[in-house]
Amino acid sequence: MTITRTSPRPPGPAGRPVFGNAREFRRDPLGFLAGVARDYGDVVEIRLGPERMLVLSRPEDIEDVLVTRPECFRKSRIIRVIGRLVLGVALDATDGEQWRRQRRWAVPAFRPARLEEYGAIAADEATRAVATWRDGEARAFHRDALRLMLAINARVFCGVELADAAPAVADGMVRALDGFACRLTLGIPVPDWLPAPCNLAMRRGMAPIHRFVRALIAARRAAGHDGEDLLSILLAARDDTGRPCLTDAQLVDEVSIMFALGAHQESLALAWGAWLLARHPEAERRLHVEIDDVLAGRPPTPADPPRLPYTAAVVDEILRLYPPFFLVVRESLIDGELGGHRLDKGTSIGLCTWVTQRHPRYFVDPDAFRPERWLDGLARRLPRFAYFPFGGGPRVCIANAVVRTHLTIVLATIAQRCVLRPRRGHVAVPDPVIGLGMRGGLPVTVERRAAVARSTAA
Repeated sequence: MTITRTSPRPPGPAGRPVFGNAREFRRDPLGFLAGVARDYGDVVEIRLGPERMLVLSRPEDIEDVLVTRPECFRKSRIIRVIGRLVLGVALDATDGEQWRRQRRWAVPAFRPARLEEYGAIAADEATRAVATWRDGEARAFHRDALRLMLAINARVFCGVELADAAPAVADGMVRALDGFACRLTLGIPVPDWLPAPCNLAMRRGMAPIHRFVRALIAARRAAGHDGEDLLSILLAARDDTGRPCLTDAQLVDEVSIMFALGAHQESLALAWGAWLLARHPEAERRLHVEIDDVLAGRPPTPADPPRLPYTAAVVDEILRLYPPFFLVVRESLIDGELGGHRLDKGTSIGLCTWVTQRHPRYFVDPDAFRPERWLDGLARRLPRFAYFPFGGGPRVCIANAVVRTHLTIVLATIAQRCVLRPRRGHVAVPDPVIGLGMRGGLPVTVERRAAVARSTAA
């Protein structure tokens, strides 16, 4: 694109002196972003205190940032700072040559040939977990989903059973995310070194996760590390001089983000899926019919996802309505132009999945849960970045195929055996912090499908 200083500034809400639009954004991030896109268009400038952010919702502009000119943008300052605070220098918070090296080392763990093994692990862990749920039992499904995905990821990425460490690791993840939320919503900079409650919560929350991973590293070194899981691959990685490519601290960071943060994001998708299916009985019925016809009572296997198109469509629709990240943030390294508007070096760029994936320009009845929309080739007709739940370009989520496989198999396993009924009067409200959480979680009552079938027949 032409670099020019004469391009107009993007339109946007005026905001207040000093604080800009920070108050409105903190009060209701999703409503605010949808509102400014509606009122000002596809490229909007907002001010969050001293920070200016260009919010993009047009697929062509998003592609420009992620694919056409990725070298002109980097992870935003806030992501880099908090990423270092919580996860050291982990893959998702690094940039430049350091990120490229770490990405290359991790790639073998995510080759398509590994998906069959990962799918089998997901099916096994989901079957074991669901077998413990009793008919009529009240459960906190958001917690169940997190523990299940942690158990799956422990085996997939670390080659071990989570076992007795599950409660401490899951609780630590929740505490770390609470601290993260506190820091993001303060509206003022908090130095990393300051023993503020939000910083302490993040560090203390990550502590049991880091302890678990450190113990794994020590055990794997003692036993030899010739496996094919992510931990073994990273332990075996050597540079040109034969030295280990990663320090122990870097190993802990890398494995922690894939294992714990990945499980958190997957568990959110499962919770939203349970809520959406409970609210849409016809979609739930169609899901049950497909699963019953294809699986005929047996547990799902890694070969089944291609035979479960409606189940896969449910996953796609969950990720459309409630993507892992509602705003993908970058920072401009150049003075230039973006989307026909002036772009200043250092400006934050918000790529808004929440707005784009619910835009009526690309989706009919965009706020409705309609999995069938994906069954007639919609994905092929959409602009490339009208749907981007896993980002795109060089930094596309390295685990996106693994996540889709996990979600499809786990959803099929749960739906085959259970119906989850949200507690009467509970309303699921998005809690946009790191990912799209659910305020208050998802309390449910379990109905075993055998019991449901008997009741219907009677």
